[in-house]
Amino acid sequence: QSNYSNNLRLPIGIDTNNEIVELNLLERQNVLYIEENIDLVIKVFAGYIIMFMIKLVKIQYQIVLLDIDGQASKLQKNDFYVSDYNNELVKLKKEVERRLELLNANNCNNIEEYNRKTKEHLDYKIIFILNCEKMIKNQRRFEDLMYLLQMGIKVGYYSFVHYMGEEVLSNVIDS
Repeated sequence: QSNYSNNLRLPIGIDTNNEIVELNLLERQNVLYIEENIDLVIKVFAGYIIMFMIKLVKIQYQIVLLDIDGQASKLQKNDFYVSDYNNELVKLKKEVERRLELLNANNCNNIEEYNRKTKEHLDYKIIFILNCEKMIKNQRRFEDLMYLLQMGIKVGYYSFVHYMGEEVLSNVIDS
C-alpha cells in the first residue's frame, strides 16, 4: 500500500492472479471468519491485532478479544483479552447505547461525523469474538451480539467474528 499507516485496509488473502485482496473496514465494518483450526484462527487474529498496532498510529482505538471457549488462553496476559464474555457483552451494549445518545445529542449520524464536530473524540473499538456459535445458542447473548454487530457500526465498533460450528450458519449472523 502506498499509505500503509492510518488507513483501515487490511490484507485478507491472495487472489487467483497472485495479488493481495484487501478489506476496507471503512466500507465493511463486520467480518465473519469461518475456520475450524483454532490455532490458525488465533494466528490470524494475532496478526490483525499486530497490524492494527502498526497501522493505526494516529487513530484512537481499543482492542477487545472475547474468548468464548477459552481456546485463545495463550493471549490472556494481554489487556485486551476477556474470558468473561457475558459481562463484557453487557458492558459493550451499554457503551453502544451511551455513544448513540451522544451522537443524537450532537446531531451526528456516526462516529466520524461526531469526531469531526466535537473536541472530545470517541475511540474506535476493534472486537474479536472467538467461537461465536457458543454465544448463538444462548438467546439473550445472541440478541446482545446482534445489537452489537448492527448498532456498533455507527459508533465505531469493528467486529471480527469467528464461527466454527458445523451447524448451518444463522442467516442473521451471515447477513
